[in-house]
Amino acid sequence: MIIQVVGLPCSGKSTAIQKIAKKFNINHIDSQNLPAFHTVQDVLYQLEDFKQIPTIIESACGYHLPASIIILLRVPPQRLSQNKEARAYRSSPEDEEQIYDSIVAADFTTYSVEDLHKLLATLIQE
Repeated sequence: MIIQVVGLPCSGKSTAIQKIAKKFNINHIDSQNLPAFHTVQDVLYQLEDFKQIPTIIESACGYHLPASIIILLRVPPQRLSQNKEARAYRSSPEDEEQIYDSIVAADFTTYSVEDLHKLLATLIQE
């Protein structure tokens, strides 16, 4: 099973995935750890070793991968602002709009890290 978690930087994707990783035997691929100009082929190459293990791919926009489940984490602006401030991360509204315009179509949308965590747990246990 391949699950993609997409959303703006600082939305809380890593937080939810780390909680799930502690509970279940899953593989986590963070697109930030891939080469700077990576392609879908680079992601598929990473997946080769984990065919039998549920895998969560974390990225801002997602990838067009066959048979993957895509979850968009879209937190309220106030929460996003708090997270960005805590991490000293800066982006403009135009940057965020461009990311949202580039996100692959999601199968599910969650509006909090807690709801994302619950949905991930449900999907992995199925």
